[in-house]
Amino acid sequence: MKKIKAENVDYGYLLSRDEIPIEFEGDVVEDYFLDRRELITALRSGPDTRIVLTRLSKGFWVVDILFWDDSTDLLQLDAGVLAGTYSDAQFVNSIHVYPVNTICFNCNHIWESLAISRGDYVGAPGLLLKKKTQRHLLRCPICGNSFSIAVVKIIGEHKAA
Repeated sequence: MKKIKAENVDYGYLLSRDEIPIEFEGDVVEDYFLDRRELITALRSGPDTRIVLTRLSKGFWVVDILFWDDSTDLLQLDAGVLAGTYSDAQFVNSIHVYPVNTICFNCNHIWESLAISRGDYVGAPGLLLKKKTQRHLLRCPICGNSFSIAVVKIIGEHKAA
């Protein structure tokens, strides 16, 4: 894992081989995705996602997911992070997301999806709103209805137990 700063935000950038730590730089890491470990493992080296730690406050980091909706070459970004040659431009089209089962209130299908996080970026006020307005939000693939949250990627249809 490498500590980086991109778009004025401090990150602990996890490379595909990195495990999520319980501490980073002597601070506690809050992992809200413990129950989604399989999914996080898959997203860690996906073609459009990376796992990062984001500093919430002094003493705390949180596990986050970055999603790119363009053709940014994330393997090239990984190499740049490792070599210290990455740039802010490589993060411009990324956005913080979280995994969620999204219900279409029109047709009642449930989709495993990635939705835009609600909290702004620590160290970069207003960045979330800027990034959110530049995103194409998805609709239900079955009926075309808008979702009640800002979905940017559908991973699959949720299978009810």
